[in-house]
Amino acid sequence: MTSERRVELFAKMFDYVYETAGTGEIAIDIFRGIGFEPNEILECMEQREKNRTEKVDTQSKDYKKFVVFNPACEDALLEGEFGDVLIFDSVMQARMYLEENGATPEQVKRMKYLRRLGTCKRCGGPLFRSLLPGYKYQCFGCDEDFYSIEQ
Repeated sequence: MTSERRVELFAKMFDYVYETAGTGEIAIDIFRGIGFEPNEILECMEQREKNRTEKVDTQSKDYKKFVVFNPACEDALLEGEFGDVLIFDSVMQARMYLEENGATPEQVKRMKYLRRLGTCKRCGGPLFRSLLPGYKYQCFGCDEDFYSIEQ
């Protein structure tokens, strides 16, 4: 297996495990178990971070934020007690919140998790894919929808 392919596989598995378990340590343990040497893991982590930085230049360092959307309901974003849209640091954190607040495992599986796509130029809050037709992004901080990320 080529070095580039190993880095690619590591990055995909690391991202998957991180998003489902909320920690990268499990992914690192898995790679140790399948024969990756510590220096290879470090090299893969550095290359993964370099690749990610190149791909997400429109995003801030804090791009891993999520909102929860229920596709079965219209305008069904998960909101807090004051009507503000809840923003989570990971999919796992969102799932745990849902379960702690009475959602069944089936309901949790049906939810969609929208990843942060950038930063709002108006308020500095996170931008997510817009749920409104005709718009590309929306910010829940200033309650605005945008046609492009440059707004």
